[in-house]
Amino acid sequence: MLVTYLPAGFENFFREIASCNIEDLKKNGIEDPILIQLLEKNYGAKVLFE
Repeated sequence: MLVTYLPAGFENFFREIASCNIEDLKKNGIEDPILIQLLEKNYGAKVLFE
């Protein structure tokens, strides 16, 4: 059995990440912008760039 748990409101993390245009930031050499750090702290998640 596989169980997945997401806290209420966590879906907004993905909406906010999508609105950041991360691909544009990565093209300019910015891989860890302040906005991403704030979202990580707010939602308790970590974004990994590959």
